[in-house]
Amino acid sequence: METKPGWQWLSERISHHGAAKTACSEENETSGTVWPQDEMEELRSEMLEMRDMYMEEDVYQLQELRQQLEQANKTCRILQYRLRKAERRSLRVAQTGQVDGELIRTLEQDVKVSVSM
Repeated sequence: METKPGWQWLSERISHHGAAKTACSEENETSGTVWPQDEMEELRSEMLEMRDMYMEEDVYQLQELRQQLEQANKTCRILQYRLRKAERRSLRVAQTGQVDGELIRTLEQDVKVSVSM
């Protein structure tokens, strides 16, 4: 049996409830039995409320995931920029054969920042 999100399950239950309500109404007409409509409406409203609660939770989780993705993208862009910068410096050192103290300090700083992310 496949697992469905809570709100999908509730939506199906509400649909089944509507079909059951129609069947009960038809049965009431043919048999003369009166089903408690108030109870059925109360149950339906509780089911709708639970569905809404599950949907709100899903929306909240989606917002959190989007924020995390946005932060990860930002970090990735920063690291890509620093990598390109380090590659340019490395190319410059390879071409000139000279390593200056500032280059070493900035590379060490970039490594520290990259590790902290």
